[in-house]
Amino acid sequence: MDWVPTLSEWQGPMFRRIVDALAADIASGRLNRGERLPTHRALASALEIDLTTVTRAYGEARRRGLLEARVGLAQTLLAQHQTEAAVRELDAVIAEHPEDASAHYARMLAYREQGKMTEAAAEMKTFRQLQEGSDEKFQDKLNALLSAKPNSGATLSK
Repeated sequence: MDWVPTLSEWQGPMFRRIVDALAADIASGRLNRGERLPTHRALASALEIDLTTVTRAYGEARRRGLLEARVGLAQTLLAQHQTEAAVRELDAVIAEHPEDASAHYARMLAYREQGKMTEAAAEMKTFRQLQEGSDEKFQDKLNALLSAKPNSGATLSK
């Protein structure tokens, strides 16, 4: 992608203006999760600024959780605000349906994506407990059905 930030509307040091423009473009949907940003050299050349300024900007963007860097790959957008919004939505679902194991699993994935490993582990534990509980309930219903007299009207539902 040939992303070049619009810096004229931002104040402060150049590296901070780049990070602010990046955050704004993520929030507006101009940039999406998984997109690759220009290399340090390409962005420095496009903006006609020093390479170290772009390096500092990308470092600050990583610190803020906006992107990740992997050896040998370009900077990749994380768009953490998307996972934060997903967690908020899942919080609402879980508040209404605390027994919804799939919501706990989805929230665990979102936490893991954000790097919140303690919260992810807690959600995985809750998910497993709910799964075990649902299996036990299902087994109890199955046992009751199997021990019921024929034509007693017993039905199996999970």
